[in-house]
Amino acid sequence: MQVAPAERNGFLIVMSFFNPITRRDKKLGRTIVHLSMIERQVIPDLFKALVHSVVAQQISRAVADTVWSRLWERLSDITPHNVAITEVAEI
Repeated sequence: MQVAPAERNGFLIVMSFFNPITRRDKKLGRTIVHLSMIERQVIPDLFKALVHSVVAQQISRAVADTVWSRLWERLSDITPHNVAITEVAEI
C-alpha cells in the first residue's frame, strides 16, 4: 500500500514511514490511509512552542487554551525576556 507525501502547515509528512505498519496490519493500514494525516497547530518560534507544549501537557485542553490566551493577553509577545520579567502572580 503506497501512500503519497503530504504537505500541510509547512511540514512534509512522508507517509511512506507508515508503509511497514500498513503492510503488517491491513485494518490499521486502511485507517491510516483514510485519515491520511493529523493536522496540528504549528508554532514556528521555538520558545513559544515550548511554552505552549508545557501548558498543554499540564492540564486539560480547554484549560490549556484559556491559559495560552491569557499568556498572550498579558505578555503581548511570549519571549524568554517577557516571561522572566513577569511576576508569577500575573501569569
